[in-house]
Amino acid sequence: MKRKLEGKVALVTGGTTGIGLAAAKLLHAEGAKVIVTGKNPMTLEQARASLRGIAEVVASDSGDGPRSGGCSPASPSSTAGSTSCS
Repeated sequence: MKRKLEGKVALVTGGTTGIGLAAAKLLHAEGAKVIVTGKNPMTLEQARASLRGIAEVVASDSGDGPRSGGCSPASPSSTAGSTSCS
């Protein structure tokens, strides 16, 4: 029987603890390829251990643009739809 999210990709921001971590596990159980992001080095490592074989865990800060060092839209002169991450 095909699972509900088979062939889909789920991105869970702030998914290294709590509800996000639980959501990542449920999304995987429904067939999604799961990517989890977080910024705390300690919880990133714990999530990597907990989600081994279930999700890819990536260090990322999706806060307020340049102040957080996260991703922001690329300049208008560059390729449309691209982003720049510091």
